[in-house]
Amino acid sequence: MGLSRPYLLLYNALSFTLWATCTIRGLSLLTSTSIPQIFNNVYPTLLITQSLALLEILHSLLRLVRAPVLTTTMQVASRILLVWGIMYPFQGVIVGEGGVGEKSALDVGLADYAFLGCLSAWGVTECIRYGFFALQLSGVGVPGWWMWLR
Repeated sequence: MGLSRPYLLLYNALSFTLWATCTIRGLSLLTSTSIPQIFNNVYPTLLITQSLALLEILHSLLRLVRAPVLTTTMQVASRILLVWGIMYPFQGVIVGEGGVGEKSALDVGLADYAFLGCLSAWGVTECIRYGFFALQLSGVGVPGWWMWLR
């Protein structure tokens, strides 16, 4: 395999770190700021983190991983469509504050809760998944409780 194992270890460790950063930042802001401001603080990192997942399609195409290309493409595409096709053009309008100026810092819309839902679901899922793969590739071994979560 050559360099594929160290590369995949680096990729998974980086992805775990980015997802943990997004998730922890979002949770920590829940008590200290308004909900629309969470989007403004987390979205730039989330955009990079989700965009990095495009490499997973390449990993599958090159057979660095066993994941089917079509399944991987559909999963990644659905998230890319959300973060680039909906969240990016409508930031400050339907989610987050700023933009058009119709929303105040205290005005929370349905899209703000939808963003929190996406962030929570993706964050928990991806921290478990990428952490699992990073531990597995590192040779340290995956704890039983982490295996159960996976």
